[in-house]
Amino acid sequence: MLRRQFRRQPALPLILAFLAIGSRTAAVQQLPPAHEIVSRYVAAIGGEAAVRKQAAWEAHGRFAVPASGLNGDLVIYQDAGRMYSRIAIPGIGELLQGYDGEVGWSINPLEGPRVLEGLELARTKEEASRGATLRDSTVVQSLTTLEKSTVDGSECWKVKVVWKSGRETIDCFSVDTGLLIATEGRATTTMGEFDYTTAVHDYRQFGEVRIATRIVQRALGQEQVVTTDSVRFGPVDPARFALPDPIKALVGQS
Repeated sequence: MLRRQFRRQPALPLILAFLAIGSRTAAVQQLPPAHEIVSRYVAAIGGEAAVRKQAAWEAHGRFAVPASGLNGDLVIYQDAGRMYSRIAIPGIGELLQGYDGEVGWSINPLEGPRVLEGLELARTKEEASRGATLRDSTVVQSLTTLEKSTVDGSECWKVKVVWKSGRETIDCFSVDTGLLIATEGRATTTMGEFDYTTAVHDYRQFGEVRIATRIVQRALGQEQVVTTDSVRFGPVDPARFALPDPIKALVGQS
């Protein structure tokens, strides 16, 4: 009789184990596919057609490092996979960076003129393309939904992005709006590798697309803030992307 009673008792540890597995499986199944999350984001900023249509643009704004009291003017030009940016900080000088479709480069008071190579060049090339905004297959190798999380008080879907250059980032897309609200990654520079987090705020409508006008990047215990005041869409003078003379000297151009 006693044996029959024991045999009738449920195997509680085994049942709990199955319940735990079932719960985890259900949680995984509730995660939306990454391509759907990205598609919702693209729609939220105006749609793929609008983003590709506005491939040439210039933006003016401000750059700041609040902890150091540094402030400067910022201008960015982008057209047909080429880009140029200039930050002018009084008392410090100009921080210049560009990509002419082949050569990536930078000039700043700390390092002087420098030609970008390796992963740094690949990242610059990717970010100069409209495919980077769209997270499309021209620059992205794979997209994977990781989890539902909270960033700066907002719920978001975390999506792992493996870029064709080999770098990886974690994008956070708002559950409510679909907009990109943060990106986590690891940067490779001449000063070494370091982790960074970029928070994306204050989307505004410019023409047919919505653009984040306040970007806060945190890395190495510091915070940098880029604020966009104006955006103009349309062809950019090709001379904007010409290599500066110090870079020409480095690459052997006359």
